[in-house]
Amino acid sequence: MATEINDNNLKGNIFNVGFVNNVAQANNEINTDVSINNKLEVKAGFTDAIKTYFNKKTYKYIGEHKYNRAKYEYELEQRIAAIPDEHITKPRLSIAGPALESLNYNFDEEQIREMFTNLLICEIDNRKQNKVRPGFIEIIKQLSYEDARFIISLKEAKETMLSIVHIIALNKDGISFFPIKKYISVNTNKKDCLHTISPNNIVLDNLTRLGIIKIKEEQSLPDNKEYNINVFNCVKHNHSLDNNLENEYKIDFKEEVLEITDFGQQFIEICCS
Repeated sequence: MATEINDNNLKGNIFNVGFVNNVAQANNEINTDVSINNKLEVKAGFTDAIKTYFNKKTYKYIGEHKYNRAKYEYELEQRIAAIPDEHITKPRLSIAGPALESLNYNFDEEQIREMFTNLLICEIDNRKQNKVRPGFIEIIKQLSYEDARFIISLKEAKETMLSIVHIIALNKDGISFFPIKKYISVNTNKKDCLHTISPNNIVLDNLTRLGIIKIKEEQSLPDNKEYNINVFNCVKHNHSLDNNLENEYKIDFKEEVLEITDFGQQFIEICCS
């Protein structure tokens, strides 16, 4: 028989373990400083708080994944322990609460789970907490597996401006066209087409909508001209036209630019750390 879990009790388990400074404050003022003892409490209690909330809710809504949960908890403990004590700070309930709640429903999605975990780890690190935005939680919730994988690829590229080779069917008039596929460079130093990624248009549309990237259709990166031609020559044979279009169109390409926005860069720094 299913057991009902009282969310109020769960919240108490989370928020009362290392989340608040228990030192009484004069004149009802809130002290934002964290003493050494409080730092140790936060560091020791944060893992237990996540485990308490996460395990109970996961069991209720997702099912029992004992091995995966144990592995996750071990890795979480190691990451929290690696933060120097002097950099530990109290997490904000406005961040930790919603992030934990969302984490419950994404345990089986490795990339999404990792993003929520990264955010929570940054939230108790005073070197990074000021870069954690509540909006990041809502963005992660709107990502698919494919979206998350593409964002990780952007991080690995280590560039904020990437070339796009947009394969098109160009009309013989040289003006009208229809789009086919976009190839995005991730390492132009290699001068070949093997270092490209080709996400679905829906991925690019979603990340543009969320403010992570911008697609600049009428721009190009001049230094990447040779690379873009190499990519086109490498992939053009993968694309063909229907017989009824061959007389009017030909396979060609346009150069475009993908820019990771300032907001996107900060999101990647925190959620893909």
